[in-house]
Amino acid sequence: MEFIKNFLRNFILTKKIYARISEKRYINDLRKTLQKNGGKTIKAIQKILEQTDVFFFFDMGTLLGIVREGKLLNHDMDIDVAVFAESEEQKMKLKETLLSKGCKLRFSYSIDEIGAVEDSFKFNDIKFDINYFSREN
Repeated sequence: MEFIKNFLRNFILTKKIYARISEKRYINDLRKTLQKNGGKTIKAIQKILEQTDVFFFFDMGTLLGIVREGKLLNHDMDIDVAVFAESEEQKMKLKETLLSKGCKLRFSYSIDEIGAVEDSFKFNDIKFDINYFSREN
């Protein structure tokens, strides 16, 4: 069986199809995990953020689901959080707090002359993004 899987993964005619099937499984797993553990993860993230000095709110699809559906959207794959941070030091302090509470940093995105604009974390096997905003930018 392993031989067949490896053949399909690497054969030029089936390589792309196999990759799409694997990607769909991965996306479905993300959605299932979010539906199963999303509520308790949101509460845990909220509790951590309330211990910091930043103003935050749940944003994008997370906010839409909470307000419109009263739950996370079925097709959503992550949790989105908006944070107002006025300095890079405040962002670093927030990142350190999240890391100390068991969150795993996946990616950090920054823009020249602006600084960090988004940090992507994983907590309870759920991806969540912190999008940074300031009054200036």
